[in-house]
Order: sequence, then structure tokens, then C-alpha cells
Amino acid sequence: MFFPGISKVYLEAGIIFSKSLLEFYGLGNNTPETDSSNYISKDFEMYAQISHFGIFNFAQTGMVYEFAKHNMTDKKSNPYLFSPNITGIDGGIIAGLGLAFLIDKRDNNSYPSSGYYTNLSAIFFRKPFGSQFTFDKYKMDLRGYWMPFDTHIFAAQFFSQFSKGNIPFFSLPGIGGSRLMRGYYEGRYRDKNYFAFQAEYRKIFFWRIGAAAFYSIGEVSPNMASFKMKGIRHTYGGGIRFVFDEKERVNLRADIGIAEGKTGIYFSLEEAF
Repeated sequence: MFFPGISKVYLEAGIIFSKSLLEFYGLGNNTPETDSSNYISKDFEMYAQISHFGIFNFAQTGMVYEFAKHNMTDKKSNPYLFSPNITGIDGGIIAGLGLAFLIDKRDNNSYPSSGYYTNLSAIFFRKPFGSQFTFDKYKMDLRGYWMPFDTHIFAAQFFSQFSKGNIPFFSLPGIGGSRLMRGYYEGRYRDKNYFAFQAEYRKIFFWRIGAAAFYSIGEVSPNMASFKMKGIRHTYGGGIRFVFDEKERVNLRADIGIAEGKTGIYFSLEEAF
């Protein structure tokens, strides 16, 4: 949203309450499969970003705040959650304040066919902000969209997150999920540093029915020097689209992602990116 008459100040915010059965496989890019990866967490998360065009007339700059309280209600028999080498095994509170830089030149937020998107942020989690853990988090999200032929859309995204400090495991970036590295369980591989790239082809074929195909790569590591070509993981897949709202260009999405012989199925009211 924006506030008229105040130099176009934009506010983006979200609140999540959840109690979920989650999985944690330890830290690193090569953690083994295990039958004891489950745990139950009851969480409250809040995010707010306020920005405006005051510094650069082509970009939004502003402040971002993150808060989350994670209650470890049941560790099950997950061996990693009884290890003193893992930070955050008893849950806790993270709270951070930082800076954000945003450029959004997409022709449509829901189903872009041209333009680009850039989102950079640096958030610092400290005790004065209410955090029980001290660490820094840096994110980069770059996206581009092209339509070289009528109704044929190509989209690409590069994402990275780098962290340093005393980071609880539940705040570490991880491979997988419904938006990036589809096919892996979200957080299947976790560590301080993460990068991923994905490309996708989209087309509406007839009436309101369309399809998409995607391919992605990614890797996590404890530091920059540990990234290796042989450690890069791959996912691929595709899905169908149903145009839910033609005017606003909102699609219902159903995707299947394949990673290491396993599959993930995802449903959403918007595109992955």
C-alpha cells in the first residue's frame, strides 16, 4: 500500500501464526536421508518494510523489520535437535532491523511478461531489537522477464542469501520449497550461505489453460570458499496454469518438481516468481 501526499511511502507487511510438523536434516550440502528428521514447532512471524522514492527516483529505499518467535514444542527423536553444536535447538526469538533497496519494473506483479525486479536487503539481528541471537542476513533477489514471441514468456531468477554470526538453524537459508528449487522439501539442505538460479517458460495455450516448464540449480555452504561446482544441486519440472482472473492476470498454479528422484507437488494462486 502507499500513503498519498507523503511522497509515496509504501508499506508491505505480513503476519503468520503456525503450528507445523517440520523436518531438519542437519547442516550442510550433503546431509543424509533419515527417518528421524521430524519436529513440531509453534511459530509467530512478522515482517514489515517501509520504503519511498526519496533518494533515487527509479528505486524504493527504506527500512525493514523482521520478528519471529519459534517454540520447539516437540523435538521427536530428531538427533540434530539434541546436539549442542546446533544453534536454536530450543527455539527462541529473532528480531532484526535493516535496510532495503527495491526496483520493480515488471509490467504486472502477478503474471509478468516483461521487465525486471531487484530486491536487496541487509538485516541486523541484535539484542536491542529484541533478538536472542546476534547475526546478520544479506539477501539478493534478481528477476527478469522476456516475451520474444507473442504469448511465449521466459522468466529467470537469481537468489542469494549470506549470513554471519550466531544464527539459529530455523533462520538459515535452505534449498527447496514451492517457489525456488521446487522438488526438494523446503530446507532439505541448510547452511549459512545459499545461492540458486531458476529459469521458466510459460504460455497460455487456449482459453484459460496454460503450462510452464522450469529448471533450477542451487547450493548451500558454510562460507563462500566452500561453494563447489560438484556440489550444485538440480531440480526440474513443469505444471499447468488456469487463468483465474483475466483482468488482473492471476493464475492458479499446479507444479510438479523433481529432485534426486523425488517429487514435490505445489498449488498456488500466483506464479513462483
